[in-house]
Amino acid sequence: RTIAVPWARISGIIPLKTAYREPKQEQGMAIGLSDIPIGTKADIETRLTSETLSNNVFSTIIDSTDAARGEIRMLAPLDMLSGHRIHPGESFRLYFRINEMLLQAWLEVLGYERSNRTIILVAKLSQDKEIANANRRNEYRVKTVLPVEVWKLEVQPAPGTLPAVPDEKPVKCLTVDISTGGVGLFLSESVRRGEAIICRLVLERGDIRGEVLFVGEVVRAQEREKTEAYRCAAGVRITHIAPAHSSLLLQFSLACQRELLRMRTDRK
Repeated sequence: RTIAVPWARISGIIPLKTAYREPKQEQGMAIGLSDIPIGTKADIETRLTSETLSNNVFSTIIDSTDAARGEIRMLAPLDMLSGHRIHPGESFRLYFRINEMLLQAWLEVLGYERSNRTIILVAKLSQDKEIANANRRNEYRVKTVLPVEVWKLEVQPAPGTLPAVPDEKPVKCLTVDISTGGVGLFLSESVRRGEAIICRLVLERGDIRGEVLFVGEVVRAQEREKTEAYRCAAGVRITHIAPAHSSLLLQFSLACQRELLRMRTDRK
């Protein structure tokens, strides 16, 4: 049964809560389509072959699910239909939340249906994919400038550990781009390839707000002009991060992608 939901653009994602709950599938309880409540807000991420848009995020609402057939129906976003339609047989990734869990599912488009003056996107779960925890799955880099505090470490910490922030004064930096897998930085001091660092930054985008702390490894470093205030450019791969902070990074990345798409659509 199709529910009547007034059509409107959905802005933002449900803000991340400070308490982190282990995903159900990691507790031996598989998450299925029947666990997704009708009316759940979600984000469609699709990679398209386009000269101007290589990665798009669209907001939607879950209309209904059919666990037996592995199918899910959702409102087809208007901005996706106007020039960025995905066709039957093509795949996309769906992000949604159940309680504090940020989840993802790989889906394949079956087609479109018209119902109650809305267009419904019908899709099915990919055969080799399951609904899973979405932490650290989106490697799309968002170009954004944010202040960052950086501390250098003598050695990489042991796997699964996140060391305390050192007492000394941090190196002041700016982000160039950011994703759940790493960041690009401009630093006021030089760093070496292979060096371990702790990074702390504050994310603010609509309802998405919070501090993120992670350990990274410098995978690329290059000196800039001496006249520049930030003398070194570096690429950093995230090696240690708490699940809640990784989820916050992902939500921030998705929100930035939606905003970029809206700006490009408005210019048209």
